[in-house]
Amino acid sequence: MLNRVAAHSCFVMLLLTAASSGAQSQVAVTPDNESVAAPSNASGQTAFFWLRNLAPGPVTYYLSCSRSGAVTSCSLGTSTYPNVPSGASVPVQPTFSTGLAGSGTLLLKACDNPGCTGPNWDTGSFNVGVQDFMVSVTPDSATGAVEPTRRANTGGDTAVFTVRNAGVLLDSYSLTCAATGSVVCGTVSPNTLTNLAPGASATVKVNNYSVGAAGTGTLRLTATGTYSSDAGSYTVPVATAGGPL
Repeated sequence: MLNRVAAHSCFVMLLLTAASSGAQSQVAVTPDNESVAAPSNASGQTAFFWLRNLAPGPVTYYLSCSRSGAVTSCSLGTSTYPNVPSGASVPVQPTFSTGLAGSGTLLLKACDNPGCTGPNWDTGSFNVGVQDFMVSVTPDSATGAVEPTRRANTGGDTAVFTVRNAGVLLDSYSLTCAATGSVVCGTVSPNTLTNLAPGASATVKVNNYSVGAAGTGTLRLTATGTYSSDAGSYTVPVATAGGPL
């Protein structure tokens, strides 16, 4: 009797092992749990997955995306990938949106049937660190930045600013000048910054600005990126022509 029970148990274990081996998925979605950064409160973000057919013949795959946390939505331009050849890998690029800074997850699931029944499915995922995306322009007149006193009705002066990418991803910026009071903007050089790295800074000059009547004015430089903008400024004192500086 004991031998019969042992034999039966062994047979059941063999069946379970065979079923488990046969249940191995024939599709792979990568990456898995890869970390990426994204700006807060942004739409149109994209992530790059690979879908690979591990089956012995061509397969049509049905895809869906899901999200959690600071990733607020996701969508796929194409949810059906027909007749993917055996061994082939195809790129899949969902679009997603983010909310406030925090952490979130973006998942891509691929199945070999519309109902996603059976063993042939897989998921890939990104862990998305959603962070505030910022640019900083310094100095600022509000914290005491003052240009040397200029003589009324003169020009040819230069103001120097620093633009810093204070975010977590590459960004590009357009740079513009504005002035108040008796100050007149000059030429911004450079007027664009392309692919400034996170934490990197660049020097930007406003060349050949001029001043009019005696008084006080402000010279302002604004950097506008994909997700944020900031302005730095100088107070510009203007002395009477012929008077003391």
